[in-house]
Amino acid sequence: MGDFMKKKTIILSVLSVFIGVLCGNIIFSQYKGNIEKVVASSEPIYLLQQGVYSSLESMEENTTNLSDYLYVKQDDKYYVYLGVTSNKDTANKLKESYNNVDIYVKENNISNEGLILKIKENDKSIQDENNKKNLLSLSKKSLEIYEETMRIAKSY
Repeated sequence: MGDFMKKKTIILSVLSVFIGVLCGNIIFSQYKGNIEKVVASSEPIYLLQQGVYSSLESMEENTTNLSDYLYVKQDDKYYVYLGVTSNKDTANKLKESYNNVDIYVKENNISNEGLILKIKENDKSIQDENNKKNLLSLSKKSLEIYEETMRIAKSY
């Protein structure tokens, strides 16, 4: 009778593990599609970067001629941005509106759909605009959109 109980226990254990693996695979397969959608929804944005500085003082000294900019401290460096767009042509249009300022258009992929939609909406106004003063104002607005969204994202 002892051998029968051992065999029964082994069979039940193997069957329990098999059912557990089967249920785990079913549940994982349901979430797998959602994970791929989130990763696939990443889109490029273009940051108009004026410079990268090793100290706050250096950044302040080199941005005295700029009225509107956003700086982000990352890896002990200060990155200065003058605008954000979702379109490289729009980024180049904004870049041309800044006189005597060296600007590097930096591509960055993001997956924040709300931010992407707001930037695209602002881009429509930029594409329709040709007045330099208005372009600079729209560039400032793009920074405000970016900063507000990133600040909210960091607070969670």
